[in-house]
Amino acid sequence: MNIRKCKKGELNQILSCANSAFKEVRYPEFDFRINMAKIYSSKIDYSPSHFCIIEDQKMVSVGGNILKEINLDKPYLVSFVGSIATLKEYQNRGYMSLLMKNINSENVSQKVIFSILTGDRTRYNHFGYEKVGYDYNFTILNKRLPLKTEISCLELQESDDDIEALYSQYLKQDLYKLKTKDDFYKSLIGGRRKPYILKQNDKVYGYFTKKEHLDNIDEFVIFDIDKLPLIIKSIFNYFNKELTISVSSLDRDLFYKFSLLSENISLQDDLLIKVYDEIEFLKFLFSINKNIMTFENKTYVYQIGDERLLIKINNDSIDISKTSENPIKTFASMMEFNRYILSLESLYDLNSLHFFFSFNKSDLF
Repeated sequence: MNIRKCKKGELNQILSCANSAFKEVRYPEFDFRINMAKIYSSKIDYSPSHFCIIEDQKMVSVGGNILKEINLDKPYLVSFVGSIATLKEYQNRGYMSLLMKNINSENVSQKVIFSILTGDRTRYNHFGYEKVGYDYNFTILNKRLPLKTEISCLELQESDDDIEALYSQYLKQDLYKLKTKDDFYKSLIGGRRKPYILKQNDKVYGYFTKKEHLDNIDEFVIFDIDKLPLIIKSIFNYFNKELTISVSSLDRDLFYKFSLLSENISLQDDLLIKVYDEIEFLKFLFSINKNIMTFENKTYVYQIGDERLLIKINNDSIDISKTSENPIKTFASMMEFNRYILSLESLYDLNSLHFFFSFNKSDLF
């Protein structure tokens, strides 16, 4: 058995291994080229972003670890982990643990701030990944909407000229800007989703993605928030059924508008992360949140394990250092602390620091 980084040109072997493994637990026609088109149908050869295990002269286990810089006030290096797969006849040999160990070592050596994955992956918890943050799910009923709308809802096609307009607006609005122009459409169709465009004549109002056979819209982006009731009406007319729409917790304006239209609001918390550099992670969160909310100039002290952190916010900047001052709250570990400051509990605690944190589903690997 040999574990190593994959080489350029090995994508077909990676896909053969991953597809064979996932078809056993998903569905017969499962194909990573379709389900994760942004990665596996890209012009970029992402082979070297994977680790593999070779046994019996073939690739029997693979795992991806894509490193991306997110540029906010400065670059933050983030790891996206996915496609962990082992052929059925080679399972129960600890290969996933070996892959995750190598991914972890790479993240440490590359000075990754945090690593992220998504979905129901509780098996990753003992590798240090825990659920944090949340999105809002809004259930919309027709009775709350206008009687008519002139905005159309149409299925977006890869060849549409409107993609240019959508991508241009995406760059103006999205905090992370992880989608390139070349992979914009492909990123929206991952995970068996379909993208839709909202427009009136030649004016584009936004787009959304919906999983096949489900009544949940899992990514929703509009460019004129005042048109929201008309936009929702057009979506309702298109599908002719009750809908649940997921809204990022980072989009505070959209949350407020949706709360006026919704019949029910629930939370969705399927984001799993592992933090490698706590201070840089807090700076990352602050850099995001200062774009969507106003912070009070204030000092917070938290006991985290054996250390005490002093977090000082002043004039739209943050400073973090170790201290011996008395804490306002104590946590057993950094992960417990992160879960708290990204939870509703801290949101409603007037004496505590709170951050919103979310990723679009199409940005995840």
